[in-house]
Amino acid sequence: MDMKIIHKYEVASDTKPTCIVLPKKSQVLKVDYLVSQRAVCIWVEVAADLHAAKENRYFSVFKTGDGIPSGEQYIGTAIEQYRPEAYHVYEVFPKG
Repeated sequence: MDMKIIHKYEVASDTKPTCIVLPKKSQVLKVDYLVSQRAVCIWVEVAADLHAAKENRYFSVFKTGDGIPSGEQYIGTAIEQYRPEAYHVYEVFPKG
């Protein structure tokens, strides 16, 4: 039986994409802002097989009103509870 696990990853909210090494066919399930960490995080369902093939995936965070390059895939939005900020997470696909 194939098992899966859900892991949490922090996505940097600066301008550079965050690279996360994930097993192939991993699925992002949730995006949220964690006040205790002051960070945007994603929860990803991954294969429990430690030997599964892996790939680099890249995620960027954009604030409301930021320009978003074409070709990126929307993942989800996180709202900061104590400030008027919304963060939008996109998966970035390297060119080339």
